[in-house]
Amino acid sequence: MPEVTQIFLTPASILVGALGVARTEGLKTGVSALGLLSTGLWLWALGAPATLSMRLPLAWLPILFGLAWVVSLLIHGSRFNMESRRHVVELDADVARSFPDPQVVNHVLRAQLAAHALLAAQLGTDARVRPNPPLQPTGSAGG
Repeated sequence: MPEVTQIFLTPASILVGALGVARTEGLKTGVSALGLLSTGLWLWALGAPATLSMRLPLAWLPILFGLAWVVSLLIHGSRFNMESRRHVVELDADVARSFPDPQVVNHVLRAQLAAHALLAAQLGTDARVRPNPPLQPTGSAGG
């Protein structure tokens, strides 16, 4: 049993360190899930909990880590969920502010179209947009 505990205690300690330096709630949630998974493997490698002698301190380690990872996963998972919802709302508000009011845009476009039609009428041309004629070479370049 000490060998199995030593094998799983090192990664569990590294994951605790990774949880401490993780910057985002999503990453903390992922690290917590990995920690819980590794603790489950640790308990499975030790054998069924009913067959373990709970008097041994090493048998309590995976249970302690498992409880800590469950708490960590619940806390960071709920904070990640709230954080992701908050960002969506802020993004929607930011996007809405970056676009002008549709009624104003419609009014401006109608005014531009009327001005274009008026100019076309004054020039005696059709108000439809025509493609530009192809450019004609004006002379040879170089000499």
